[in-house]
Amino acid sequence: MARQKFQFHPGVLRYFLIVGIFSFAAYLYFDGNEIFLSLLGPALYLATAIAQTLENLGVNIPHQDLTCLLPSVLLYFGLFGFLFRKLLDESPLHRILSMAGLAAFMGYLHYLAWENLLLYSQKPF
Repeated sequence: MARQKFQFHPGVLRYFLIVGIFSFAAYLYFDGNEIFLSLLGPALYLATAIAQTLENLGVNIPHQDLTCLLPSVLLYFGLFGFLFRKLLDESPLHRILSMAGLAAFMGYLHYLAWENLLLYSQKPF
């Protein structure tokens, strides 16, 4: 078997990164609206884990949105775009089944994150 070279084609990936940047900007502009909590839910959990780890190491984080949330949003949407691009290279049956499974998993993941984050944003009576 011949060894394949890893070739990076940013075609679809750039669109996922653009959606990530726009959703991050809208999240900040609309001050954490419910729609953007559902889009950025898993990335918010990743940013919180990074911020807690840095604070446990004694690093002071002056502005957590830019130092933790933006890189985690770019990482999350970038990895999702890369996975989507790799699934486009599969055979048609595997592509359809994999895309359906990925859409169901991502929808469920975003729903759970939105549901849990919504509990934090509700005001007590």
